[in-house]
Amino acid sequence: MSVWQDLVIQAVEQIQYLHVFFSLFLGSVTSFLVQYMQINWDHFGELALGIFSAIDAGCLFLMHFSTSIWACYAGYLIFKACYMLLLTIATFQIAVNLSMERYALMFGFNNFIALLIQTILTIVVVDSRGLGLDIVTQFLIYGSYFAVIHGIFMIRSICVLVSCKCQRKIVRSCTEQLNQAEHESREQIVTSYMTRL
Repeated sequence: MSVWQDLVIQAVEQIQYLHVFFSLFLGSVTSFLVQYMQINWDHFGELALGIFSAIDAGCLFLMHFSTSIWACYAGYLIFKACYMLLLTIATFQIAVNLSMERYALMFGFNNFIALLIQTILTIVVVDSRGLGLDIVTQFLIYGSYFAVIHGIFMIRSICVLVSCKCQRKIVRSCTEQLNQAEHESREQIVTSYMTRL
């Protein structure tokens, strides 16, 4: 190996180390900033999960179709940040609806299911006993996986938003009926008082 090849290999390793550092740092910062977002997570949590799943799918598709190493690095940085944000929001969405006694059971079960899905995907996509696909095609498969997850979250988000809108209409209708009934009862009281005089 020549000195030039050795320098190129060292430069590539340094770039990869920096890339890993910045992807983890960016993911940590975005996950930390979630606590400062003033969003009604009950209404828009699934929508956020759907949007970040779509961004993740787009990044994986970019890495599949791109021939530029810099585009792949940028795609991975964005993917990692959005993925960590996705995990933070999903964990929050689950934790909000649980009592403290059920945290360990639920998160243990979620981790088990996630590892099971990851193992199945690895055996089917990567392993030689499965499809044994090359790395570029794997990005296409994983991008498609995130696209399907995006679709599921978007359908759920639409259902939640439509349900919230219907509930607001019902509440508004009930409030108007109560106000009208209260106004009519006041008129009856005034009328009955006036007839007595």
